[in-house]
Amino acid sequence: MTRLLTLIALSSALAVSTPAVAADADGDGYDSTRGDCNDADATTYPGAPEVCDGVDNDCDSTIDEGCPPAGSSDDDGDGYTVDDGDCNDADATVYPGAEDVRDGVDNDCDGEIDEDADPSGGDSGGGDSGGGDDGSDPTDREDLDGDGYTEDDGDCDDLDPTVHPGAEDVEDGIDNDCDGELDEDAAGDDGGDDGAGDDGGDDGGDDGSDDGHTDDGAADDSGLAVDGGGKISGCAGAGASYSAAGVFGLFGLTALMGRRRRD
Repeated sequence: MTRLLTLIALSSALAVSTPAVAADADGDGYDSTRGDCNDADATTYPGAPEVCDGVDNDCDSTIDEGCPPAGSSDDDGDGYTVDDGDCNDADATVYPGAEDVRDGVDNDCDGEIDEDADPSGGDSGGGDSGGGDDGSDPTDREDLDGDGYTEDDGDCDDLDPTVHPGAEDVEDGIDNDCDGELDEDAAGDDGGDDGAGDDGGDDGGDDGSDDGHTDDGAADDSGLAVDGGGKISGCAGAGASYSAAGVFGLFGLTALMGRRRRD
């Protein structure tokens, strides 16, 4: 009995003194018994390089030691960090003092969008020459047709490069020069092709005066109006005929009275 109790005691002592062998779950050469603080991550083990990822990579109970504080790194390489006021440190075109372009982004990190690209600043107070807009449309400042003029410059059709202030006005039913009138220069140059000019007036004047008075209706020395066939026509001819008859009658009456006196 005494021998049996002794064997049991020795077996218990051997079981306690023999350590259990832990498995290296992530294969990084370290297990939990050797200081691996995350045996499910092969990049985490004692002495691992520390990277700025919010993880205790080297299992020294300190996270990201040696890394710059959050917001102090220039991630996009534009010379500004978040701590310097870079409102988007993933975009190198966005930083304090950057050129503000019309892209719907606060390029210069001043809390306003496209305020320099659109001088109206989005206010509804300033109109422009682009058809009564309230000044808040940023496209009014764009030269959409590439003719050198924007709607704010007075371009009345910024989709047609032939239409802009000072353009040549051609006869096409369009206000090419944006002066509020259609084809005024084109109509002025032709001067009567449409029937209102010199050609139409000359034709009407020649026909009226030639046919009525000059060619066929020329007056003779007696003042009577004679047509092409030599006949007296019109009131003037009739009046002249009556005057001639009166003269002959007067001569006849005078001759008759003289004959009576001699008798």
